[in-house]
Amino acid sequence: MSPDTLDALALSLRVAVLATVVNALVGVPLAYLLARRRFAGKALLDLLVTLPLVLPPTVTGYYLIVLLGRRGWLGAPLYAATGWTIAFTWYAAVVAATVMALPLLVRTARAAIESVDRDLEKAAYTLGRSEWRTTLEVTLPLARNGILAGLVLAFARALGEFGATLMLAGNIPGKTATVPLAIYTAVQTGEQSTVLVAVLFGPSGAGKTLTLQCLAGLLRPDEGRLVVDGRVLFDAGRVDVPPQARRVGYVFQGYALFPHLTVADNVGFGLRDLPAARRVEKTAEVLERLGLAEHARRLPRELSGGQRQRVALGRALAIDPALLLLDEPLSALDAPLRRALRDELRAILSEWRTAAVLVTHDFTEAYRLGDRIVVYDAGRVVQSAPRSELLWQPASEPVARIMGIRNVLRGTVVKAMPDRIQIRWRGQLLEAVNSPSRSYLPAADSPIAFFIRPEYVRLIRKDRGAADPSHHMNLMEGAVVGEEDFGTTWSLRIRLDAPGPAAQGDHDLEVEVPHLVYEILEIDRDRRWQFSIHRGSIHVLPA
Repeated sequence: MSPDTLDALALSLRVAVLATVVNALVGVPLAYLLARRRFAGKALLDLLVTLPLVLPPTVTGYYLIVLLGRRGWLGAPLYAATGWTIAFTWYAAVVAATVMALPLLVRTARAAIESVDRDLEKAAYTLGRSEWRTTLEVTLPLARNGILAGLVLAFARALGEFGATLMLAGNIPGKTATVPLAIYTAVQTGEQSTVLVAVLFGPSGAGKTLTLQCLAGLLRPDEGRLVVDGRVLFDAGRVDVPPQARRVGYVFQGYALFPHLTVADNVGFGLRDLPAARRVEKTAEVLERLGLAEHARRLPRELSGGQRQRVALGRALAIDPALLLLDEPLSALDAPLRRALRDELRAILSEWRTAAVLVTHDFTEAYRLGDRIVVYDAGRVVQSAPRSELLWQPASEPVARIMGIRNVLRGTVVKAMPDRIQIRWRGQLLEAVNSPSRSYLPAADSPIAFFIRPEYVRLIRKDRGAADPSHHMNLMEGAVVGEEDFGTTWSLRIRLDAPGPAAQGDHDLEVEVPHLVYEILEIDRDRRWQFSIHRGSIHVLPA
């Protein structure tokens, strides 16, 4: 299992156990109350307990946000009194799981308690037992099987809770992502338990193409071991299978199509060991699957860039390789074609189900094409992780910078707790969420790196009155000192109203706003702004 999967599993078990404990303490007394007492409002209480069973989980989650969110009926006074909020923390996952599992326990335990003969309780009363002692010594022991069944159901429901958790706690990898949410993310992003496409990502000269050539047998490593599909291809001093015998497909950066051969001859070039009839049949199959049948008799120079890419892919796939290697297959294309063919390449790799290693220095390309991303720097692997984990949890400041993440900043630790970290930065006290499964607890006054994505900085509208610190986390003020128009968005460079040099040259933060928001707020005229950053949007980078 990947560390991300283990984190999700550990968090799910923690949430389910805590939710079951809370349900046992609340649900069993509630079940007894509904089973044995008559009181005003009993029907209403029964209805409220049952509601999570009949409402869609996302609707229940919405009402929990209304109640417990930072501006909620209970959440607002809680934040005003303590500076603490439940929403979008792992505690929120416990609350959501508790609420969704409670009806299962209450209904099952209530039925078990109601099945206990009332005459047995009356007999206990005549023998001097109070109602409390009778409940403990007679009713609950006789109903224990039903109560235990209810607890098992509640635990299972809490373990599998999805909708309400997504609404109240969010889906933050390593922080609030339980197993159901991790599965949802994997399905949405196309990640599977088996890594099909590994991307070697990093700056030019980091050693990515050298790694491909070593895998293909075109270069001989000084040491190490290469194993593909259980077959040893290289073991320093003992095994060195030549490239001709490795059954590894290679798509070169410039495609390396044989200019004097037709499309069909290029695709079938690696099939010379097959009988002629089978070679023709196999070539035709590959051309048909890749939509190249009508171009079979053309030469490479008569093809478009996208068609040449498919021919190179077809040639590499025709040999049924155990491993497919792709060296920056999109780098020779212009931007619009590159975007279109990126999705086409992903579809082809998914359809053929062939394990692949792809090289790129474009992170968007790496994220779109890869299941796992291996980050290279100066000939070393500095992080290897599923793509969603890498996106939200770079292992260090250098990795974040290699990925091109903006607003990578440095501050000083004020206080580190399992659920949050307080950071002193540019005269501001910032609060960031800590990971519940991999808490980073640096000592006070130690330096710390963190990043803030520009699109998660929220400008405070001036037509709605003064900003309320109880409703806006990490509230700051500054001036726009520069901007760039990217068509659909504007990138603003903001310098804080704080003494001392700015954190990033002439500015402290880069903020990204949609073009429409820029026009509505008239940012071109009004250059001074207050803004806030949710603590879940400040990502701490371990040293």
